[in-house]
Amino acid sequence: MLNGAMHDPRPAYDAADIVLGMGGSALRGLAFGRPVIVVGEGGFAKPFTPETVDYFLRHGYYGTGEVDDPGAAMAEQIEGLSDPARRRELGAFGSSVVRNRYALDVLAERLEGLYYQAVDAPLNPAKKGVDFLYVVGYDLVHRLVPTDLKQLVRRRVSRLRTDEAYSQRT
Repeated sequence: MLNGAMHDPRPAYDAADIVLGMGGSALRGLAFGRPVIVVGEGGFAKPFTPETVDYFLRHGYYGTGEVDDPGAAMAEQIEGLSDPARRRELGAFGSSVVRNRYALDVLAERLEGLYYQAVDAPLNPAKKGVDFLYVVGYDLVHRLVPTDLKQLVRRRVSRLRTDEAYSQRT
């Protein structure tokens, strides 16, 4: 069932047999102990399993693909999760990954470690100077350059990036 946006989607995740989603929706599905098929662009659809976990940890909970028949590919992924025991197994696996990687206490420990590294790291005067000049320069541009000009530059840079991305694909 596809409900669209919900103010509080927890009942939907709780009621799901299988979650189709990307990004935060995929992670929430995993947190609820549901098997997840991560979807993306171009017909990308891949289940979150012990065999695919490294892909998602490296690339994020999204993907791109070139699938001739996205409907058939999705049906195949869903059919692969038709066994209730397999769904329970994958739900438990996904839930454990979320608890071990994204739980608040785990992330707080990682953040604390980063803070200690930053405090303990020796200061590099040259890097500090470059950082200072970058911040000052950014602030000056933000304050002194008219908004219209900044928007024009952003549009042109965006167009250049799009043109560059297009030329790399062809």
